[in-house]
Formats: sequence, structure tokens, C-alpha cells
Amino acid sequence: GQLESLFVSLMAMVGFFDENGRPKVRFKIGGVRNGGEITALFDTGFSGSLALPPQYLIAVGSELVGIEPMTYADGRTSNELLFSIKVDLDGESKSIVAHLISGAAEPIAGNQLFYPYVVLVDFMGKKLNLVRKELFDKIIEEQKRLQQ
Repeated sequence: GQLESLFVSLMAMVGFFDENGRPKVRFKIGGVRNGGEITALFDTGFSGSLALPPQYLIAVGSELVGIEPMTYADGRTSNELLFSIKVDLDGESKSIVAHLISGAAEPIAGNQLFYPYVVLVDFMGKKLNLVRKELFDKIIEEQKRLQQ
């Protein structure tokens, strides 16, 4: 109804589940040389912004900006290389720091990258709906108003 159409009009991004049932999101990245769209695993277990395999960092011309100690879920620790990269989410471009991941074949999008969003997971429809927090709050206010 009315609330659903309001919600659809405010959605910032829509993710999807791949054939293995893993949540994914698509967005653009860029570096000093070039850019392009990537598909990344949506990983709520990763507290950083973005982790990229080397081929992605090389392709866009990302610059090394530091080294940071990292502790993994299984208790392993290592020093991670950090790179400057631009990310375009919902038409808004921002500079972030991405981790180099050498052992993974795919990009991983973490919690920090989606900080301004509320994420609704539709397991039956196999999609993720990402809505900016301030817009989500408006949806809730409208729902309360309609229920009065």
C-alpha cells in the first residue's frame, strides 16, 4: 500500500543473494587511474569498510596509505596493508581506506562502509534493501501516522 510505495521510493541500494545464498552488493570504486563497478560479499562479520584482492587495487590505481594489525574471527593476527580508494554508494562518492586481502578471490564489504544505512534482509525474496537512516526514520514516522 501507501507505506510500501514510500519505502520503495526511499530505498538507496538493493543487494541480492548469489546462487550459493550469500548476500552481495554492487557499487563503484575508483583510484587514481580508473574505476568500475564491483560485486562484493556483504559481510556483517567484517568491522572494516572494504577488503579487496590485489587485482582490484591494481586495476584502479589505489595508493598504499598504511599498515594496520588485524585479528581475524579464528584468532589469527597479521599486518594488513591499507589503500586509499573512492567508493560510490547511492550516488555519493567518498574516500575510504580498503584492506588488501590476498587469500580471498572476491571483495568483501563490511560494516563501516554501510554505517549511514539501515539494512533490511529479505530472505524469502533473496535481496537486501539498504536505506539511509534518516529516510528509514521518516518511514517509521509515516507508518505511525498511518496507524493513528
